[in-house]
Formats: sequence, structure tokens, C-alpha cells
Amino acid sequence: MQAILPAQEQKKLKDSAEAREKEVRATLPKMTGRRLSADDQDLVKRIQFFLAQSDQAERHGDMSQADVFAQRAQDLARGWQSGK
Repeated sequence: MQAILPAQEQKKLKDSAEAREKEVRATLPKMTGRRLSADDQDLVKRIQFFLAQSDQAERHGDMSQADVFAQRAQDLARGWQSGK
């Protein structure tokens, strides 16, 4: 069950999710464009999973969940970037 949010809040969450997804999708080619360790391969799969979950939540109109999943993907991608 999802909470009913005002349209302005939904738009804010949607914009946030989209910005996070854009950042992560820009990072993924940097990750996959080189030889990856097993751990990095697992990380890419997890990031892709969270992006897919974000997209699915957005399609179902749950902008709050879409943003949460996009943030998880973003956190993982940023963690990889800072650790490389």
C-alpha cells in the first residue's frame, strides 16, 4: 500500500529519481567497459536490479519507492567510483 502524496511532492520525488538514475546510467558504462572482478560484476548486477526496481515503481506510480531504489543504485555506484 502506497501513501497518497500531493502532486507537487510526487513530481519532486519523480525528478529526484530520474536525476539519480541518469547519474547511475552514466556511471555504468565506466564500470562495464573494463575487466571486472567477481565482486564488481555482482555490484553491477545489484545496481541494475535497483534501477529496474525504480523503473517498475515509477510505472506503478509509486514515486517514493522509485526514488528510494534509485538512491540505492546511486549509493552503490558512487561507492564504486570512490573505491576505484
